Amino acid sequence: MAGIVERDQATISRWERGSLEPSRDDLVKIRKFAMNRESLTWSDSLFFEVPSPSNSP
Repeated sequence: MAGIVERDQATISRWERGSLEPSRDDLVKIRKFAMNRESLTWSDSLFFEVPSPSNSP
């Protein structure tokens, strides 16, 4: 992920923890990368819909 968006691993870690939000430019880079991968099924809802809470502990 860090290579795709040209950020360091510490920044990606902050995104994963929720202490920092990716910029719009970062999101565009991720989207373009995912859309160009034939092995991935892409849906823009991944960016715009809040996931429902998991029922597992």
